[in-house]
Amino acid sequence: MHFLPQFATTNLLAIQIYLRLCDHPYDPNAEDGNEANKLSKNELKKQKRMAKKAATKEEADKGKQDKQQSKKADPELDGVQPEPLDPDQLLKTDKPLEEAAKFVEPLIQLNSDQIGAYILGFEVYYRKAKILPMLQCLKRGAELDPTNPKLHVCRVKFLMFNAKNTFDGPVGEILEETIPVVFPSTTDARELNEQFKRDHGHSFPHRLAIGEVGVLFDPTTSETVLSWLSKSIDDEKVKGRTWKNCLRFVRYAKAGRLGPLNSEQIDQLARRCQKPFKDTTAFGAYLKDGNTAQN
Repeated sequence: MHFLPQFATTNLLAIQIYLRLCDHPYDPNAEDGNEANKLSKNELKKQKRMAKKAATKEEADKGKQDKQQSKKADPELDGVQPEPLDPDQLLKTDKPLEEAAKFVEPLIQLNSDQIGAYILGFEVYYRKAKILPMLQCLKRGAELDPTNPKLHVCRVKFLMFNAKNTFDGPVGEILEETIPVVFPSTTDARELNEQFKRDHGHSFPHRLAIGEVGVLFDPTTSETVLSWLSKSIDDEKVKGRTWKNCLRFVRYAKAGRLGPLNSEQIDQLARRCQKPFKDTTAFGAYLKDGNTAQN
């Protein structure tokens, strides 16, 4: 059996929304631009737009699939279509993590070929503290894209989680057998990050992952990490310094993945990242006045 690409995309978007709600619950009193772990009114509107987009896309894709199936039945597709997305219900749940898991499970069970399924799957199981499903996601993810920067962050999180916990019985036996396969070079989280930095430190997306992991190890390094990443924007030796990756840098910072920042710091970072891309308006959403930075 396999999972239709269009439905996989819909599931991934739903998982992202639920994880966002899980980590940053909606707070009607939260100020827009406030970096507290709450979802502001404007941010909730963005999530609703994402949910409606997912529902619209799903409906369009389902129509295409219905036409295809009317021409030629495919028994492999039976029973794999997810339930239609309701954008309003999507955001009303008081158990976003449980809802996210419902969208993850078919992707994993049907062996999705999208790396995002395993990265998001890991994040769901990580929050549920389910170590074997975590490891399953890492194993499959490594088969698809072993040097993926987002997967690297998941790998480090796993090693940190495993080091802090003890697992006996069958679970412990499976871990003892499987971890060396998934982590052939080292099972030390810090050493793994150093190896990753040596091998991929010339890439800006990979530097974002390295920096995020550095803050996980030691939150007090946030300022140093932000400085290093900011300087990377002008470093011609660093590859992947695109406006999309710079925008991702700002998003990571706003989400608190690079340490706690206030709205003023986010504004300054957005202006800094937009500087090489003066014709790009995407950074405006992260500026205090909502406008793009001036030349």
